[in-house]
Amino acid sequence: MNAIARPSETWSTNFFVVDGLLEARSHGERATILLRLSDAVIAAKVEQLQDACRETGFQAGVDFLSLRLAQHCATRTKTGEMPKALVEQLEYWRNGMVAIAGVQS
Repeated sequence: MNAIARPSETWSTNFFVVDGLLEARSHGERATILLRLSDAVIAAKVEQLQDACRETGFQAGVDFLSLRLAQHCATRTKTGEMPKALVEQLEYWRNGMVAIAGVQS
């Protein structure tokens, strides 16, 4: 058995998470992928991730990624906390993604 993947005519040059979003069979599967992403991945690949969500008609995913990026980049309070309004908004959207994904939190 050969453990080395061989490029084929269908070999993708996309970031593997983007391929996962594009290949997912439902918005629920896409939501599951987005819920698991780290802030670092979102910060580095947000445009590609959002493009994949747009291409598949998953506008909630586009909006969720925008909010996650805003949270990552937000100026913290003098005690290092994220602004309360942003925390509440992020939790609201996270719960929405959990509902779309059909998973238990």
